Amino acid sequence: MVQEEHIVQGVRYIHKSDHRDGTNEKSQWIIGRENERLCFEQSQLFIDEKEGKTRWGLHFEDKQIANLGKSKSESPPVRLLFIGKFVNDKQNDYWHGYPADFEENNQDIPPEEVTGYWREQHYLSKAKISKISGGRKCRL
Repeated sequence: MVQEEHIVQGVRYIHKSDHRDGTNEKSQWIIGRENERLCFEQSQLFIDEKEGKTRWGLHFEDKQIANLGKSKSESPPVRLLFIGKFVNDKQNDYWHGYPADFEENNQDIPPEEVTGYWREQHYLSKAKISKISGGRKCRL
């Protein structure tokens, strides 16, 4: 089941069930739909010439970055994830997202423009950014 929300004129966000229903091959949100949408709304936009539009977000609880998902369960151990990746695959106004697993998938490593912004805002330390950028183990 797909749940769609109209965000602003020309932007729709789709909550895809395969990232909520325990599908083994997919990372899973552990935050509610409202927080998923909020993470999308506050995400940083990056336009990749090859892939189109991508947005990257963090989830906050009490002004601190918090985990928003968990890795797919088909390749244990399951790990907590804290970066959301949002895509507009068809270059239309429909977006969807998932918890990004930068350790498992190179395409889930945010670009320097995004991680640099997070560092400037003091969301993440230089050491954490370095680990994320290298696809290495990094926890909150």
